[in-house]
Amino acid sequence: MASTGVPRQQAYGINRRKIGDVIVTMINDGFEDFSFDILSENITKDEAKALLKAANLSPIPRMSVNVYVIQDGLRTTLIDGGDANCLSSGGRLQYALSAANIDPSQVDTILLTHAHPDHVGGLTAHNATPLFPNAELVLHEEELRFWSNDRNFADAPEHLLATRRLALNTFNAYRPVMRTACRGEVISGVTIQPLPGHTPGHSGYMIESGKERVLIWGDIAHWPDIQIPKPEVTLTFDLDRRQAAETRKRLLDMVANDQILIGGMHINFPGFIRIHRDGCTFAIHEERWSPDLM
Repeated sequence: MASTGVPRQQAYGINRRKIGDVIVTMINDGFEDFSFDILSENITKDEAKALLKAANLSPIPRMSVNVYVIQDGLRTTLIDGGDANCLSSGGRLQYALSAANIDPSQVDTILLTHAHPDHVGGLTAHNATPLFPNAELVLHEEELRFWSNDRNFADAPEHLLATRRLALNTFNAYRPVMRTACRGEVISGVTIQPLPGHTPGHSGYMIESGKERVLIWGDIAHWPDIQIPKPEVTLTFDLDRRQAAETRKRLLDMVANDQILIGGMHINFPGFIRIHRDGCTFAIHEERWSPDLM
């Protein structure tokens, strides 16, 4: 009997949730390994490790990378593009979409939370060629304005210039079909939610159908098990750390009060959580994977 070998990576993480008459699918695009050095000074490495261990996670600085797909029977919408062309184990979006039985040519709209590499990396080839040929690109108008303005990068370090090049490559690829928004409904049943701080135009998307809703909150938390109990903790990636922390605290308060279902680009599988109060701070309630759509 021939050997089938030993698997070298995890199977594609796919989780579907039914929101009213809409199916929202979380698709994992791998992970990124960083260093606790990117955390702000108001938490030590040992404190960060302890929070991860308390959540039954390995005490290593690893971030999941996710995208979300909305299907309503009429259109297919992708939120963000994952981590291809970047620095980690990402770049599996096209294969993961195939595993989820979603053809890239079926995608009508791409909703962008912001233009960092792990969100636009899987949307284009290096030569400004769109990988979703029938999709328009929608993003907050301030996000496009920030990355397009040369004056914002006059003295920028190389890593930020590289991030900008990838952002502009994405904008150029979709420019004929690019649309900006700052408030309100961007497609039927989906409302843009400005959440500035991480980037100037960083946004979430509230998906509503019938009496149900889910907020895809982008990068409100990179390490949820650290930044939800300690929302004051920021990262070097936050372009405005003070505003990022304020936005996170305000949003956590709102979603805890209203018990809103949350999806996020760095939430661990199965990719949906709720937030509840824990004394004077917040805690995560993980929504378990179900073999049925629920």
